[in-house]
Amino acid sequence: MVVLSGCATVLHSRTTDVWVETHPGGVPVLVDGVVVGQSPLYVEVPNQGTHTISLGLAGQRRAGCTFDSSVRIGWIVLDIVTGVWPLLVDALTGRWTTLDEDVCVLTVTR
Repeated sequence: MVVLSGCATVLHSRTTDVWVETHPGGVPVLVDGVVVGQSPLYVEVPNQGTHTISLGLAGQRRAGCTFDSSVRIGWIVLDIVTGVWPLLVDALTGRWTTLDEDVCVLTVTR
């Protein structure tokens, strides 16, 4: 199966679980502008693209964490070792990307 598709496509998740903690806790949390729950919590964030986690309180500054995705060289090396087809599959699906961080800690300020 790995030979017919890319290594990252088979072995790597499409999302990263990001730990979100606020001080104080119990604050609404938004991922890319959508409320996903109250802190502290884990949120599932797609590995592709840029994403922002922010606080959802009226009257609060929009402090937040920005997460960028990047290609991990290990997936490329595995794809090259297994052939051109896996390299193409992972490149087209973008599955060899992952987020640069997996923790967001925010302090509520006025």
